Amino acid sequence: MKRLFIALIGLHLSGCASIISGTSQEVSFDSEPGGGTIKLYRNALYGKVSVYEGDLPATIELKRSTIYKYDVNLDGYQSEAIKLKGNFNPLTAISIIFPPFLLVDIMSGASRKFEDKISIELTPEYNNSSAAPL
Repeated sequence: MKRLFIALIGLHLSGCASIISGTSQEVSFDSEPGGGTIKLYRNALYGKVSVYEGDLPATIELKRSTIYKYDVNLDGYQSEAIKLKGNFNPLTAISIIFPPFLLVDIMSGASRKFEDKISIELTPEYNNSSAAPL
């Protein structure tokens, strides 16, 4: 009886998506053209908090429960500020059969997933004295 109780507690503390895909994920960032730098931020009550800053390409482990924004910079190109959007993790649908599992997946962030590879296409920067190419 005690083992059954412990097993049930363990099941309540973990959702299907949490077990199979985890609560964090590695995401690869690159830019076209290659090179440049990335600054990754997460939202906080008091503003944005820097999570990562470095050269591209980069592979960064991200918590699925967090909302991120990132800036990409490369000399001669316009900087890009982008919000990283998470998509619905289909494994969460399995948790619907038992609502506590679903709740765990949602609270842990396992109900979301990011793209594995993100490529940012940068736009060339032109000054007013030169004409843009045709």
